[in-house]
Amino acid sequence: MLDFAYKIIVATETLDSIEELEKIFAKYPKERIIISVDVKDNELFCKNLDLTLNEFKNVLIDIDASQIILLDISSVGTSKGYNEKLLNEFEDLKNRLIIGGGLNKESIDELEKLGIKKVLVGTGLHSGDISII
Repeated sequence: MLDFAYKIIVATETLDSIEELEKIFAKYPKERIIISVDVKDNELFCKNLDLTLNEFKNVLIDIDASQIILLDISSVGTSKGYNEKLLNEFEDLKNRLIIGGGLNKESIDELEKLGIKKVLVGTGLHSGDISII
């Protein structure tokens, strides 16, 4: 799989099992794997896993995931800002996080002050509210 891309994103939405995740981490260097923790209404969004958000967070700690997208899909496209409650739940993994869902210019500035170095932005770029050049 990584013959065609330098990094892969494994999303909780489509993850079949924790065993599948462990196999991916056994096969590829962790620096080339990004886990997307998809969250809807402050709960883990996953079709195939029966885990709470906190239980999955513990899995991330156990496998020592180096990059984690924390994506509040409830907020995607809203530009209402980041989910503070969700970020607080992942405070101990802050240096590994890529925050996404509902971001606007002000929230990106706030996240930077909190030590978040990476964000995932779509709507803000498309609308012109956020500029990267």
